[in-house]
Amino acid sequence: MFDLFNPKVVTILAIGICLLVIVLQYIWLSVLAYRQEAHIRKYDNAAIKIDEKLELILFAPTLASMNSEIEALGKFVGKDPIKMDTLSTRTLALLTSDQSDSRQKAAVVAVNDRLKPLDFYIKMLRNGDSYEKAYACRKAAVYYAESELPTIRKLSKSKNRELAYNAAMALSIFGDEETLVEIIQSYEQNYDYSYRIILELMSFYTGNLVSLASKVFQNCDEYIKTIVIKGLSDYMLSEFETAYLQGLMSKNPNLKAACIRALGKIGKPEYEHKLIVAAHDINWVVRSAAVKALKKMNSDRVKKTLVEATRDTEWWVRYNAAKSLVRIDSDLTYVESVLEGYDKYGSDAVKYVLYRGYSMSAAN
Repeated sequence: MFDLFNPKVVTILAIGICLLVIVLQYIWLSVLAYRQEAHIRKYDNAAIKIDEKLELILFAPTLASMNSEIEALGKFVGKDPIKMDTLSTRTLALLTSDQSDSRQKAAVVAVNDRLKPLDFYIKMLRNGDSYEKAYACRKAAVYYAESELPTIRKLSKSKNRELAYNAAMALSIFGDEETLVEIIQSYEQNYDYSYRIILELMSFYTGNLVSLASKVFQNCDEYIKTIVIKGLSDYMLSEFETAYLQGLMSKNPNLKAACIRALGKIGKPEYEHKLIVAAHDINWVVRSAAVKALKKMNSDRVKKTLVEATRDTEWWVRYNAAKSLVRIDSDLTYVESVLEGYDKYGSDAVKYVLYRGYSMSAAN
């Protein structure tokens, strides 16, 4: 008879339980892997069949034969969610492809009219679980199903982050300015979650970006304003130059740096002085942004400022100053002055930039 309180017995039992747990975990992971592989195989098989049937429809010789093939495709797809999702992906790709001619696109429209993939997503949007609703939001936006806007607006306020995120992205694709302004401004309460999402919302937005940003600026804090300006900078919008110039007077270094980057991308010569002043700011983040922005300016004053910045106490400032200097100093006069100077930090920064440029050109 076993003594359950014997240390050796306890040890053996503990080891046995651990081994059992490991075996059960292995079995569970194996089942999950098998199911995933089965799902992928089913998707791949469906895609192959649907592509074959769509090809028969696109190149059908007569209207009657096309309708017959569409009916056969409908029977194959049925109510299977994987097949319907695959069909919608394929038909949308054909509709937006430059390689599909008008006759083929008309055939794809006929397929969608008959099989109604949008109805499938609308049903999912209204009755699915959180994951299905999140996915259906995006699909409804791609199909531009304006009838579903009220539902998607409601879902954008969900406590489920994934669902709220996908609903917001759908509204961005719709170009729903009023709701997007509210969503972006609401992120003031959630800094950890907002940065990437606001930039994505702006990149997918199909409405008037100037109008959207202007309305956000009317009632947002400096954190949100900084993110929006970063999202605007690549568009080089002259409508916000005044706002960028005002931002240079902010005590918030991140806002100041964002405005500097935006002005630098616009690259007007009249902003040279302000960027040079910013290159001497007390905050290294601002200085780094300023010397990077100066790469579009090409005066001797700018080059002298960049030479000075290669001796900055902060590595990022030195590096960005060296990059800008190497880019604009075509005859390498100022670059050589740094290399031949007594400041080791400045010389090392320029050498590093030159080495990287040589390495990349050699690799290409």
